Amino acid sequence: MMIKIKHFYTAIIFYFVANLLFFILAISDNTVNIEYETFYVDNVVLWSDLFIQNIALAFIVIIYLLFKNKKFKEINLYGNYCGVFLLIWQLVFLYLAFSSGLGVVGSENKVNQVLVVISNFLSADIFYILMASSLKSNKLFFINTLIYLFSTLIRGWIGGLVIAFFVYLCRVGYLKVSIKNFIFYFLFFIFMLIISPFIIDFKIATRLGEDFELDFRNYGEKLELALEYVLGRFQHIGHIAILLKHANEYRLLYDFNQILPYWIEGIPQNFLYKYLGYRDLLTYSNMMAVRDFGAYSTDAWNANTGFGGWLILLREKSILLFLYWIILIFPLYIFLYKYGNKQTFNIVSIFTIIYLYHGWFGAFFNLILFVFIVVFLSKIKINKSKR
Repeated sequence: MMIKIKHFYTAIIFYFVANLLFFILAISDNTVNIEYETFYVDNVVLWSDLFIQNIALAFIVIIYLLFKNKKFKEINLYGNYCGVFLLIWQLVFLYLAFSSGLGVVGSENKVNQVLVVISNFLSADIFYILMASSLKSNKLFFINTLIYLFSTLIRGWIGGLVIAFFVYLCRVGYLKVSIKNFIFYFLFFIFMLIISPFIIDFKIATRLGEDFELDFRNYGEKLELALEYVLGRFQHIGHIAILLKHANEYRLLYDFNQILPYWIEGIPQNFLYKYLGYRDLLTYSNMMAVRDFGAYSTDAWNANTGFGGWLILLREKSILLFLYWIILIFPLYIFLYKYGNKQTFNIVSIFTIIYLYHGWFGAFFNLILFVFIVVFLSKIKINKSKR
């Protein structure tokens, strides 16, 4: 007997379980542990948090359900030339990471700003995400995936493991679960848990520019910290609980134009915003990293504010947030139905969970933009070949 779980539902289960586990741990002692810090939250906040998060999740699921039964083309858009181009482009960015520190988390190297601009607009990572699932060649797909995994690990970002797994699911369409491969998945999961402390150590060493050493001392403590760290990366129920506690403070910051509006997050609108002379503002995610986790404003990371976090911030204006994303996502899905393929639809739908659900609005907007561009360019190529 074999069960096939669609890529989208696999992601839903993955993130829902992570958030549910975090919720259970939090409600057991009224604390949340995020970024190695402990915050007290009461049960009322946690249950409200869960309710808000499920509203956000329901919105994303409904959009998916409206389009999932559409007959998207079952074709691979990108041939061997595109696969080789993707491979070369990834190797170029890997070389730049080694030689100049481009894209390396925590690197103190002064990177040429031209390279930074190029990496923002023509990131090898975004090309991998958009193109790999639609490559005709399985061999080129797996080679590109290996390079992507190596590149992300070298740059101190272990999230590439999860991204590559979901890109593979988007390529095949579903996760096969049978007794045989369930045992394999379970053993692989246990293996990843066992080595997780060393993966975290490798990530930290890479970010600090230090040599990595296998250190088995205090393995039990390291394993516990690694599990908390990994779980914290896939949940945002703890983040939303903190945002609920500090809701009035964040609303004042937003009302007094101290937080970048959600509709300015994205490459083109942010470029125009700066070109018109407006001052730089922290995004909601950056502001949370600064105020609640002690990050410097010049080096703030993206905290997991979540879609639900924006609902807390905007209150009755949240209807505009829903409309904003409907206006962006619906035309994209219609465009993919006419000109794209099933795999690209799978990619966008799964990143509504990875990016949009987590509140990384700029990253998701940029993904939408590049989907339009890459699919459009692929159609130009096809039309030329027909003449």
